[in-house]
Amino acid sequence: MAGRIAPARLSAVAAKLSSHGFDIVQPFMVGWYNDVVSQQNLSVQPLPTFGQADCPALLIANSKALWAPFLRWLRSLPDAEREAAIASEPLDRYTQLVVPQSIASEMGEGCDFFWSCDTGERLVAMQRVASMSSMAYLD
Repeated sequence: MAGRIAPARLSAVAAKLSSHGFDIVQPFMVGWYNDVVSQQNLSVQPLPTFGQADCPALLIANSKALWAPFLRWLRSLPDAEREAAIASEPLDRYTQLVVPQSIASEMGEGCDFFWSCDTGERLVAMQRVASMSSMAYLD
């Protein structure tokens, strides 16, 4: 289904992510972002399209709804693992664990993930993604 994510599949993904506190899921086309990168001459790499003219993507974010599931996860860890998580960006660790699991459970394998904490070649202008996908106004 090139060019879009089926509404039923999108709803299932959003529900799964929401159960983990990621209650904002906004679909967009990679080409929209890549056009912004090119037009605004941003110093980031375009996102991969995997050979698709209209490659769909998801912007996944959260509101304060994240905190209860995150803290529940953190408390569930064995003491030594919890201490290690706390010492090394526990929210990033939680995010990078539950988001891929949630996506894979609903869409299968074969997705690539770009994180707001990525740097270098994987850096994404997340504010631009939010703006061009109509999730935020960037002035």
